[in-house]
Amino acid sequence: GMIAPFRDLPHLAGSISNLDTNINRNLIAIQSEVHRREALIDRYSHLNIKNVNDLNKAFRKGQVPESLPILLIVIDEYAEFKKIFPDFGTEIDSLTSKGRALGMFVVLMTQKPAGVVSAKSEDNIKFRWCLRVANYGASREMIGSPDAARINDPGRAYIKVGADDVYEQVQSFWSGAPYRPDRKKT
Repeated sequence: GMIAPFRDLPHLAGSISNLDTNINRNLIAIQSEVHRREALIDRYSHLNIKNVNDLNKAFRKGQVPESLPILLIVIDEYAEFKKIFPDFGTEIDSLTSKGRALGMFVVLMTQKPAGVVSAKSEDNIKFRWCLRVANYGASREMIGSPDAARINDPGRAYIKVGADDVYEQVQSFWSGAPYRPDRKKT
């Protein structure tokens, strides 16, 4: 499957597949991690630590004995995922609103966000990356402009940050090569 090349990476904490029948343990793990991070940040609030960045700066200065890594939760084909695991939508809404302070970020990939990404999550999603899409409507839905439907060069995309912070065309990477971690570098 899509996760196969990443399965043996040391920083992959877990994966969920559309073949999984019970994701309650994954939901519990994410909720537990949220609570753990909230409690850890709260433990040092007397040092004016309000988020994961404050905590990690204090750790580097030797002011606190603990730090937290950044945690990315990546969901491909979010529309399909949400159909299969509808309870996960509530957790995604929660993470998009408070995850930044906790160092937990959600990357949602979908062909059509309308009706899939909730209004609550939509309000908290600042970054949008749109590769070539089939029509102007899909492009407008993603980035508020028809530009992504006009892309002709492979790998080109539009990135939009906030309402008007950044909007520009970028060159993404090509990921079509086979994954061969033990190949000889030349």
